[in-house]
Amino acid sequence: MSKPFYKYEETTEIVEKNGGFKLKYPLKNGGEKHIKPYQELKEKTKNIGVILRNIIVVDIDVDHRDGVDGKRSLQNWVNRRNDKDKIIEDVKHTLKVVTPGKGIHIHFALPNELTSDDFKRIVNPNLGIDILIGKYNHAPLPGTVRSDGAYKQFDDIDTPLTAPKWLFDLIEYVDGNNKNDKETKDSVRNQKVEGRYSVKHDTPPLERIVQAMIYGFEKGERNNEMASLIGTLKWYIENDKISHEMAVELVLFVGRQCQPALDENEISNIWNSIVDY
Repeated sequence: MSKPFYKYEETTEIVEKNGGFKLKYPLKNGGEKHIKPYQELKEKTKNIGVILRNIIVVDIDVDHRDGVDGKRSLQNWVNRRNDKDKIIEDVKHTLKVVTPGKGIHIHFALPNELTSDDFKRIVNPNLGIDILIGKYNHAPLPGTVRSDGAYKQFDDIDTPLTAPKWLFDLIEYVDGNNKNDKETKDSVRNQKVEGRYSVKHDTPPLERIVQAMIYGFEKGERNNEMASLIGTLKWYIENDKISHEMAVELVLFVGRQCQPALDENEISNIWNSIVDY
């Protein structure tokens, strides 16, 4: 169960540097011993960051670049979604932290079966939306004070929701629209929940197949993901790991699992373009 931020168990002291914050005790250099529960640390300092092992923060920037407004970018993405109302409700009911620069940090808790190792930090100045996560990364908590102001809790919601399915679509969108940041080239390629699971680009092939059979693929990604799956199965067929007949049945089954279901004729076209007999 998600905990209110003031019950976060993995927090550490942060110090201001160049208009931002860094860890006072870098975790890669022995700083792990300085990780304390928030309730303990708040007695010693006001500048506290949560370690992002089990938390994802959507960082919405405002006016960091000319004409770039993260709030507008997010709203435009939400407006194109069929689950717009659910997204709005989820954001209303999760912890939000207003930054001194009038941006906002939207907190979500990772489901138990995922860890920060399944993700990478994504910085996208083109959208004004960043994805903050990682066992060596942090996000300032309410009450932290910077030279230009304080981080404040947005409303009376103090607990992060467990990451909903649409969040992983947003991560993919932010990553896919980031053309200039080398740091994100090996980032999240396909992630989804409800289906609470994560597929990284280097997920083992057999695991990818099983996950596809359980969850299928989402609208907008079905054809590309089906092509990737069939490409994997082609290798299995050529190396006598699976029969041709079983592979056909498998992709048809995955097609039925997709949201919405992928037409068998479309699957056949993809199959024929990849598997050469």
